Amino acid sequence: MLHTIKRSFKYLYQKIRYGICDKDVWNVDIYFAEKMVKALKAFERMKRHGYPVWLVNSAELEGDEGLDIDNHNECYYFWEAIIWRLIDGFERIANQFDIFSEDEEYNSNTMDLFVEVYSMLWD
Repeated sequence: MLHTIKRSFKYLYQKIRYGICDKDVWNVDIYFAEKMVKALKAFERMKRHGYPVWLVNSAELEGDEGLDIDNHNECYYFWEAIIWRLIDGFERIANQFDIFSEDEEYNSNTMDLFVEVYSMLWD
């Protein structure tokens, strides 16, 4: 019991001083996934003003009128779906105890998607 209390104070000190503690780095994958879930949920909730430009490339442009409203909505909802797919994937990783579970392919696809859109997670 005393050892657990001492360890808790040690972790608290490390968190305050360094922003991360030994407990976090024992499972950096889980730590990172938990942080990404929080960040992506906050990103999804915020008022964003657009979506990645590569989504527009698949939309048809209407001469001087600009982007067709249906295509604009389609791009926006597709971007939302990508964000929710990342949230779901990182939640699975954060709550996973067996790294060789049946979700291994899903986790790999999540990371591939994350790498693809990493530089586009801004507004």
